[in-house]
Amino acid sequence: MKKIAVVTPIASRILNEAAGRRCRKVLPPGIEAEAISLTSGPMSIETMFDEEYAAAALYDWALASREAIPREYGAIVVNCFADPGVEGLRELFDLPVVGAGAAALSLAIQLAPRFTVISMQKNSLPHGLRRLAGQGLSGRLASFYAVTEGLEGLASSERGAFGQLLAFGRRAAGEDGADALVLGCTGMAEMAEALSRELALPVLEPTSAGVW
Repeated sequence: MKKIAVVTPIASRILNEAAGRRCRKVLPPGIEAEAISLTSGPMSIETMFDEEYAAAALYDWALASREAIPREYGAIVVNCFADPGVEGLRELFDLPVVGAGAAALSLAIQLAPRFTVISMQKNSLPHGLRRLAGQGLSGRLASFYAVTEGLEGLASSERGAFGQLLAFGRRAAGEDGADALVLGCTGMAEMAEALSRELALPVLEPTSAGVW
């Protein structure tokens, strides 16, 4: 059986190990995922410019291996909440191409009347709110928060990042009326289970949603 290519569209391997662990944890036996990052593009994705830059880098990766990718992989997951380049990759390949962010939001609207998104750093807020509005989901949004940690802090699961996520999650559940929490960065993936235990509500993260 062909593997799932789980592509984090940044020029860093910082999330590869965590993405691989998360995929192995949630995929059934016999289904294998390979965590991939790029050699060009942004170091993290927080703004519209970052998203467009990541999409261009994804297309470079895809075009450079256009014949090899369908032979080796049975599906592609773009492992970023912003889902850069998803539509373009669908035109290039006769393969399922899944945006991890769209997959997480799809689960959220099935599980929860209202949900909260927690992203990273404040400059991601306008971008995230615009995206939700474009998908017609603003009415389902209870609140939208951003932690102060950058990607490196999130990837290391430092106590500070987890503490901020937990505080926002408690506010979302207790004050904002959220029925589920959506983690708006794949760098938060490995904190989802601990958050869910503390908050007693569904915590959805994009990497798992993308490969499901």
